[in-house]
Amino acid sequence: MVERSAAAERGRAVHAFLAERHSRRPRTPCTAEIPPDWVPAAYRLPDKERQLGVELLRHHAEVCPLRADRPRSSFLVEPRLSFDDTAADLLVLADPDLLYQDGGSWVWRETKTSGSDRPVREAMATYPQLALAVRIIGAGVLPGPLAGGRVELELLRPGGADLRILDPFAPSTREKARALVREQVSGWHAETAFEAVPGPACEACEMARWCSARQPRPAGPGARQ
Repeated sequence: MVERSAAAERGRAVHAFLAERHSRRPRTPCTAEIPPDWVPAAYRLPDKERQLGVELLRHHAEVCPLRADRPRSSFLVEPRLSFDDTAADLLVLADPDLLYQDGGSWVWRETKTSGSDRPVREAMATYPQLALAVRIIGAGVLPGPLAGGRVELELLRPGGADLRILDPFAPSTREKARALVREQVSGWHAETAFEAVPGPACEACEMARWCSARQPRPAGPGARQ
């Protein structure tokens, strides 16, 4: 049984390579010089996918965010973001490929790879995490000025790099993102077959602070009545 297709494995290998390259200090822009042994040790790629990965990584060098004229004040590689949405009773977790500041405003970039040059017409519908990114950047929950904040899709294909910009403050983009996020989560958010069952384990659960179904901590001998 094949757990991952060769194309999916190539995409993960490209992401791992870029994450390692972007994390180096001092930070320097990516170049078109890709080493022959670029595939991280955790991945096994057939020769065809390995060579395609080289082409895609060379295209990335054309749109690498570190090539900017001014230095990035913050440049976070695959950070884990968490938000407590009290209205929806949800803990939202997100892992951008890159989160960096441009003139103080936050830019969220997702990088995708494809073995085809076929155009992608509806970016958010194809890659729903972009809709979540639009909602987060547009809501201004990250510290810093809102003006200039944006979401970027970097699509690497054999024919080149396609960098698309999504304006999280444009009404049509905001509404489309809202509808897509709701479509993605409404089904399982309303699920009742696997409701949380509170019990003694709640006392040691690291998520208890956010869980509305948690069992209250029993009062000790010295607790106020």
